[in-house]
Amino acid sequence: VWAWGWGYYGQLGSGTTANETVPVRVQGLGKITAIAAGSVFSLALASDGTVWTWGRNASGQLGRANVGDALLPGMVAGLSGIISVSSGTDHAFAIDQDGNPWAWGSNYYGQLGDGTRNNVSLPKRLQNLTGVHTIVSYFDHSLALRSDSTVWAWGSNDQGQLGNGSVATSLNDSLNPTRVILPEGVIKIAAGDKHGMALLANGKVWV
Repeated sequence: VWAWGWGYYGQLGSGTTANETVPVRVQGLGKITAIAAGSVFSLALASDGTVWTWGRNASGQLGRANVGDALLPGMVAGLSGIISVSSGTDHAFAIDQDGNPWAWGSNYYGQLGDGTRNNVSLPKRLQNLTGVHTIVSYFDHSLALRSDSTVWAWGSNDQGQLGNGSVATSLNDSLNPTRVILPEGVIKIAAGDKHGMALLANGKVWV
């Protein structure tokens, strides 16, 4: 894994807080199969199913409990058999080989989907969602695509970004996944700043 750009919080994983104008090798990682980048932290999925994080940890987004900001990668505790990782701004998700989602980090808007607004510093299994294929997230909301092609959303809904037919004030954000109103056959999803997108098998795009 190689990284470059702003490094103030150690998000480049080079062991320093220096900015890098050319790619530098991320230190201390084995064979990596996937990566994800949050605002000022980073994640890597190793071939053995473990997850590694580095950078800023102000909201628990490293998933490493009481660790502060980290200049080098460290393994996230309590995760194994992981096949996918993704990140929001200050939070992260992992999906294990059984389709179970795990979440940690900032949760002010309920974007972790665990039924609370509490930040989570260690990975927490989302008990209310199974058979998950993909999770995508942005600043204040998250989306999941299940293996049955249904899409679920949670977090802030002040602009209708949950796609469930309503708009809610911040006091009524959805802290648990709610189903997005979409036709059958969704194969890919994306999350932007207060909006979502879905691609169907027939090539149609819904927003």
